[in-house]
Amino acid sequence: MILSYNRKSLLYSILVITFLFVIFFFYYSLQKHDQNGMRVKVPIAVGKQLPVIRYPDTGYNGAIFNGFTKSDLQENEISVLNIWASWCTPCRAEHEILMKIKDQDIPIYGINYRDKLENAVKFLDELGNPFTGLGFDFDGVSAITLGVYGIPETYVIDSNGVVLNRHIGPLTTKELEEISSFLNR
Repeated sequence: MILSYNRKSLLYSILVITFLFVIFFFYYSLQKHDQNGMRVKVPIAVGKQLPVIRYPDTGYNGAIFNGFTKSDLQENEISVLNIWASWCTPCRAEHEILMKIKDQDIPIYGINYRDKLENAVKFLDELGNPFTGLGFDFDGVSAITLGVYGIPETYVIDSNGVVLNRHIGPLTTKELEEISSFLNR
């Protein structure tokens, strides 16, 4: 009888320890760290500070794509931050507007979302590269940290790092006019 009781206790203890281990494993696996330096887990709101952003330079086939930081976005009267991907059809549709923004000498910084590097480069080679700086969010953690709902998504940032405008979806000529209106305010 004592032997049977010890076996049951041992079995129960093993099950409890295994259960606790599984909970511990899932908890820490969900605590994935963002490699691009962002610390915020709520959506960026208009009128609020942009969180810390840091993307390193990225090389591909001998070409170097300049990364960027939050301070780069603050070097001008306004800057545009655009989240995009080569597989995103609306991103392709808005690309002409991004090129027009670039033609107005408004710096555009891009975050390439959950994309293959070679596909992103092919997309930019085909349509043109409007980006002053480009970060690659291969695992999607940065976009989640920023609170991105879907791509494309675009932010207008002032020289103090404050978000002046947020647009979800592809840019059109209406948004081009809105972005231009932020100059010389």
